[in-house]
Amino acid sequence: MMATVYVVIGDPDGRLSASGFAEYAEVVARTIAEHAERLHGQWRSDPADALPSACIAFRVAEAAVARLKQALATVRSHYGQRSIAWAEAATTYFL
Repeated sequence: MMATVYVVIGDPDGRLSASGFAEYAEVVARTIAEHAERLHGQWRSDPADALPSACIAFRVAEAAVARLKQALATVRSHYGQRSIAWAEAATTYFL
């Protein structure tokens, strides 16, 4: 079974510099790419935004979900962030 997942990261507390957030977003994207079956897309806010954010959409096999969540938690902790949003879509509609 495969899930479509949307991972969203941000730096709401402003702990990271612009370059620090860019590095964090890149490491998150690489971590996802190592576990995902298929990447659908990546979106990032304007680097000048006061509250930077990024979203990555992908498909992942159920067997890889726990390992990916643990890897993302490790990355999140390393960059001093409190959370990463993980949203699974049971059904995705293309309109």
